[in-house]
Amino acid sequence: MAETAVSTAQRMQDVIRFIDRNLGEPLTLVKMAAALKLNPYHFAHVFRQASGLAPHQYVIQRRLARAKQLLQTTDLPIAEVALAVGCANQSHFSALFHRATGMTPLTYRMRTRPRRSLPPQVCDIPPAKRPASLPKAESFRRR
Repeated sequence: MAETAVSTAQRMQDVIRFIDRNLGEPLTLVKMAAALKLNPYHFAHVFRQASGLAPHQYVIQRRLARAKQLLQTTDLPIAEVALAVGCANQSHFSALFHRATGMTPLTYRMRTRPRRSLPPQVCDIPPAKRPASLPKAESFRRR
């Protein structure tokens, strides 16, 4: 019995590694089961018992977690993030992301990324403190 528990735990770790390595690819029940050399229906049953989630739900959770990480830490366009996490297109990804988080990927990115400080603009520096090498603010106004 202990060997079965160890075997199940090891198989779960194997499938989780397989899912994480292949998030950018289409992951079907058949492919995941084949990675463990199991019947797809038996695999789905064992996976649900061990994780509490259906394999497809787990894959979606992992894709969303990876997408959040990419949105926070990279400047990749949303369409590239969608492809990187295995979604067929940006529209499908945005709908999936919005359904799960309540916000669009762009809104999530804007709310979770640290604010970048912008260099001061010429108009932001008072004239008395403006270096002589900077043009006067008046030179930027429309005539």
